[in-house]
Amino acid sequence: IADIPPYSEAQYEERVTSLIRERYSVSAEFAVLRQRDSKPEEFDAYNAFAEECKAQAKAALIEETLTPSPELPAAEEGN
Repeated sequence: IADIPPYSEAQYEERVTSLIRERYSVSAEFAVLRQRDSKPEEFDAYNAFAEECKAQAKAALIEETLTPSPELPAAEEGN
């Protein structure tokens, strides 16, 4: 049970995609993937960045689930 992350796969995938989109558009990402054999240095840079995004996403999601959110003030009665 200790290996089960405190976030869903969908949350993780969404966070990774969001981080990757900060640098690569969908079409740019496809271009890098399509040309991985003809431009290996470009692919290696993309792949290293994607792996970094995955690590950042995991760390951020774990931090968010372990950090208690501030409590919202109670609504005043009579309003």
